[in-house]
Amino acid sequence: MTATLWFHDETNYLRFREICDDGGEFPGTYAAWLELALKRAAAVELAQGTIQKIKADPDDFLLWCKTNRVAPNKLARARYANARAASTAHRAA
Repeated sequence: MTATLWFHDETNYLRFREICDDGGEFPGTYAAWLELALKRAAAVELAQGTIQKIKADPDDFLLWCKTNRVAPNKLARARYANARAASTAHRAA
């Protein structure tokens, strides 16, 4: 199973763009991100099976980054998603 951070709306997406060191590299809009994310998720599911969408919570993510002494970036988002994958409370709808 693969875990991925999932932004549930535009406000949530824009907040992550703001707080992440690499936020300028995100697609310009939530709609653009969602289209890309759905394509990537479908490709992962075809190649590897199940993908677990992890609810993106910016405050929890920042706390996790601080606790783990990592910068809020792409690598941290991946590690955060994997760390949260075991907890059903963080699954996206």
